[in-house]
Amino acid sequence: MQPSTLKVKKDLTNLTETAGILSIQPHWGRYKWDAESTPLKVFFLAEEVAAAGFGPDVVPLDDAGDPASVNYQMLIVPLLAVVKAQQAQIEALNSRLDAAHL
Repeated sequence: MQPSTLKVKKDLTNLTETAGILSIQPHWGRYKWDAESTPLKVFFLAEEVAAAGFGPDVVPLDDAGDPASVNYQMLIVPLLAVVKAQQAQIEALNSRLDAAHL
């Protein structure tokens, strides 16, 4: 497990660009080696996550340099940034509605 304390971090900036993550399409499907009776799973496709701007920390590459998998744990932080941005929009809209009803 890697440390995540301020003591070991530098060059910090707020993550505000969230458009990339919103372009990723979730999919239902099976692996090619799964039996047809295997329940459908939820997936992101590594190619789509890489195309959304995520690098090899999120989308490790295979020996040929192609997207190979998705490190789902690394998507938590950008997803939280999206939620926070949307919450700020909701609160701004609510404030305008409240002001309009006064």
